Amino acid sequence: MKVILFSGGMDSSLLAKTAKDTGQDTRLLFVHYNQNHAEREWMAAQRIAKHLGLPLTRRALLMGGLMVKGRSPVVPGRNALLLSYAVNFAAAHGADTVEIGCCAADARLFPDCRPEFIRAFNTMLSASELPVRVDAPLLLTSKRVIRAGLGRIFGATWSCYYPQRDGRGCAQCEACRERGTA
Repeated sequence: MKVILFSGGMDSSLLAKTAKDTGQDTRLLFVHYNQNHAEREWMAAQRIAKHLGLPLTRRALLMGGLMVKGRSPVVPGRNALLLSYAVNFAAAHGADTVEIGCCAADARLFPDCRPEFIRAFNTMLSASELPVRVDAPLLLTSKRVIRAGLGRIFGATWSCYYPQRDGRGCAQCEACRERGTA
């Protein structure tokens, strides 16, 4: 079994769709870490999980600190914390893999979305003798390929860091730009 860190965004939704299409035993894990767009992400995550028929769990993890890098909010060490939490969740539920939706566009801005980070994280897991590994199958994939792979569920995903009061994305942040809605 595997656990997918699931935000309801394009990348994690493609991981979930692929798992469903290939019949893999999968659980989706949504983590609320005080991101300002959490409720929009949660609504998208619920819609997609229901559409795919995959179990979805919501957990809260308090993270401090926020920086802005370019047009994107950055929580320092976010993926290290999310992956640690997801590995704990996976081990407790008998899963041997945690998938994260890091892709080529993310690696440009975020060091914890790069192949060397995933390799180092797996080295740490091996040293800790945990029976779980982290996989990032989209690491070399472009947002254009991810969008195409989503098909009909693309419209149900959420990517904006700064949701507008009317429920639309801001069309200015890096996530909106990568999504193609800017």
